[in-house]
Amino acid sequence: MPGAASSNESLRVVNLAAPLLEALGLTSLDAQQFVVRKLGHFTEYFVLGALTQLPPAPHARRQRWIQAALLCAVPALDETLQLFVPLREGALRDVAIDSAGAVCGLLAALLIQRLTARRRRRKSAR
Repeated sequence: MPGAASSNESLRVVNLAAPLLEALGLTSLDAQQFVVRKLGHFTEYFVLGALTQLPPAPHARRQRWIQAALLCAVPALDETLQLFVPLREGALRDVAIDSAGAVCGLLAALLIQRLTARRRRRKSAR
């Protein structure tokens, strides 16, 4: 998405979230936009990380590390591509935020799968 369109989109979200952001002490429009944009990045990649576990499949621990590494490579590639888009910039900070979101999504999905499997085992043992 071009930079101007992206800014307009985040401004709409900022307007909706302004009361909450102001209650958290973020009174500057620039600070509010920054937080909304970065939470958007984190959330997008959180969903991507969680979706990599659908359908649930048993993986060896080594495979999960590879999966996490590939999930972190996607934002690095995305930010690199932004270097070639007018009015956009690639930022290492965004790679870190996106990667954290992806790994958190992966871990959340794994946790939910384990809890669900444990609950099923307990029900079948009764």
